[in-house]
Amino acid sequence: MSDRLLFLERFLAENTDEETFVSTGEIVAAYEQNGFGNNRNNVKADLNRLRETGIKIGEKQEKNTKYYHIADRPFSTAELRMLIDIVSSSQAISKEKSDQLNQKLAGLAIAKKRSSLTARVFTADRIKTDSPEVFSAIDCIGKAIDAGKQICLQYINYLPDKRMVLRHNGQVYKVSPLAMLWNDGRYYARSIDPEKPDRVNYRIDRMRNVTIADEAAEKDPDYNPSEYAKVAHLMFDGGMKAEEITLLAENRRMINIIDKFGDKIETSIADDDHFRAIVHVIPSDTFFSWVFQFGDSIAIEGPKEVKEAYEALLRRTLKRQEES
Repeated sequence: MSDRLLFLERFLAENTDEETFVSTGEIVAAYEQNGFGNNRNNVKADLNRLRETGIKIGEKQEKNTKYYHIADRPFSTAELRMLIDIVSSSQAISKEKSDQLNQKLAGLAIAKKRSSLTARVFTADRIKTDSPEVFSAIDCIGKAIDAGKQICLQYINYLPDKRMVLRHNGQVYKVSPLAMLWNDGRYYARSIDPEKPDRVNYRIDRMRNVTIADEAAEKDPDYNPSEYAKVAHLMFDGGMKAEEITLLAENRRMINIIDKFGDKIETSIADDDHFRAIVHVIPSDTFFSWVFQFGDSIAIEGPKEVKEAYEALLRRTLKRQEES
């Protein structure tokens, strides 16, 4: 490919997208400014040669002027904006790393839109991990899963004075990772820990010094990560099993229940003001906290054991509040 063709490819990539075009005159002016002459006839021939290489170049005509753009950019501006917002809001990614990733994502947009993509994102005021090891841990865990190996890791905790320490005096955990799961803005490694009777969700941003062990990972043929992700609530399941739980809710809460559990759940009308929803979820304290945030507008009807566990939690909470 000639130098002029390479220049034209870069020029279009830097200055055109799904909604931004450049005219024949603008291309000619760019040619002239960069020492490629000002022959308008070269533009059409060069564009056709780029098309022959597989680059999709769209065009439109307004009055007597033709305009051109790259028609198959990897991401639209809207898609890049969404990705940047997701990176910025993720608590699993440090602010420094978020800023680096956002700059790379913005670099996929045309030049005149890059500053606006990053200027509208505010990461400083969001709660972010301070772990510099998240990406290396994710890479290590992924390789271990692919290779069928265990991983070794240390896990952090915080003291009442907010000092970060390694849990259990720096104990090294050796576990078998089953899958990595994304939930509520954080990454978790669903794992088999031989020291614990149930499967464990380790938060990846709280891991330190993750390495791949020589030992083969223990398998769980019955584990389905996509099914587990549907029923786990905020990943803190305490080894509990998922159950079908009946909720009685005010009609205005349908949107909240669909937001959390999807629109495939079974529902029925209870009366003019209420409906019932059957959700398949692990009845952990974090699920109870989700119910509690809606006050008396959502109640747990059954099963009896789950209802009683929720009521017991409320009583303990009220007692602690009164004691304080």
